[in-house]
Amino acid sequence: MKKTLIGAIAGAVALVLMIVVAVIASPMVVFSSASGGGAGCTVPAPGGSVGGGVLTISTTAGASLTLDSTQQSHARTIISVGSQEGVSSKGILIALTTALQESKLRMYANTSAYPESASYPHDADGRDHDSLNFFQQRPQSGWGTVAQLMDPVYAARAFFGGPQGPNKGSPRGLLDIPGWEQMDVGRAAQSVQVSAFPSAYDQWVPAAQQLLTGIGGVSDSCASSSGGSWAAPNGKTGADLIAYAQQFVGKVPYSGACGSQGSPSGWCCTGFVYYVYHQVLGIDLPSPVVSGQLAMSHQISRAQAQAGDLVAWTGYHIGIYDGVGGVIHSPDWGRNLEHTKSVDFTIGGVGPTFWRVNAIGAGSW
Repeated sequence: MKKTLIGAIAGAVALVLMIVVAVIASPMVVFSSASGGGAGCTVPAPGGSVGGGVLTISTTAGASLTLDSTQQSHARTIISVGSQEGVSSKGILIALTTALQESKLRMYANTSAYPESASYPHDADGRDHDSLNFFQQRPQSGWGTVAQLMDPVYAARAFFGGPQGPNKGSPRGLLDIPGWEQMDVGRAAQSVQVSAFPSAYDQWVPAAQQLLTGIGGVSDSCASSSGGSWAAPNGKTGADLIAYAQQFVGKVPYSGACGSQGSPSGWCCTGFVYYVYHQVLGIDLPSPVVSGQLAMSHQISRAQAQAGDLVAWTGYHIGIYDGVGGVIHSPDWGRNLEHTKSVDFTIGGVGPTFWRVNAIGAGSW
């Protein structure tokens, strides 16, 4: 019996050690895949520390922003709160995009409206109405009291909202917006913020993706898919396609070189699409006419469209969707390649439709 007791104790100790080792060896939590995250998209467990030094991130316009340890700490707070509340990687991407546009991840007091806000930890003093914190949330709009909104964790919880949010849907947080998962990142941010500058968020999406990767520990593929990007059979993503195309914006003129004749010395709309797809993805769309390139694709809804998909004004024009509501395209004679921030225009009375190249079907998400 003594041997049996000793064996039982040893077994119990071994079990405890296995559990401890498992916990220590598993510092990651998995995002919900319900809204754009995808299974396997992970972030460090909430409560992790931010490393020293600075982190430089870039916008769609090619500008850069260097974040110090305090700004990085605010980013981690947003990521941690989102993770704890089961928000998908896309939802957290939207929150980071919003905070970058509103404050560049600075915690703002507002002593002109609320002198007492200076008594709380803050990074700067703002003057925009009665706005506070890195989301610029307003007490007068019902987001919370000064004390609450100067708390970074509360601010993040208020932005996400939903059943666990502090405001119970009024004002609406991200999770309270019907269909936010299908929206472009900038549109979803605007739906929460109701900003006077609704198009300003889109420029920060690449920077927010870099934060998900650099601070959040999210893999490159997950960060890209959160912003709307698939992976082609060669492993390159739609985000890679957009980044490659961006270097030619404002530089390459429209010309008569269409389809497989397109090159950085000049191209028409189909020549641009052919060249970029060929160079980045190894996929050839050689037809010189829009209908020919669409014949090698299948139509998808706007909600399904990802960075790198095609957007076409059937019978007239074609370009590459940027994943956040805009299009990179070669528009017309006398104009260089453009990155137009909204696809919502018509050509010959025809509006935009969205298409995915059939060869992408062999890729992964």
